[in-house]
Amino acid sequence: MDVRDAPGRWEALASRDSSSRHAAMELVHQEVMKRIETIGPIPDPCSSSPPAVDDALSSDLNALLAHVLMLSKRCPYEDVRKKCMCLLQTVQDVMCATA
Repeated sequence: MDVRDAPGRWEALASRDSSSRHAAMELVHQEVMKRIETIGPIPDPCSSSPPAVDDALSSDLNALLAHVLMLSKRCPYEDVRKKCMCLLQTVQDVMCATA
């Protein structure tokens, strides 16, 4: 799910139907975790080898996480805000564990 290519999926997070919001949030969660898995562990910045992270994948993940961060602050639905904050915490935990 690309942030730029899937406006309908993001719009489902603004639905009045909580089950639609839950399903859309689950898709976002899966996509974020899939992208993190695809990128793999973050290389040690002190190592002499160049980073193996694809810039396009990293950029897409950053755009996705920026959107999730915005939703965690601005979404009118508390359940979406909480799930976005949990997702961001999960990403932070995963990234710290692999570093």
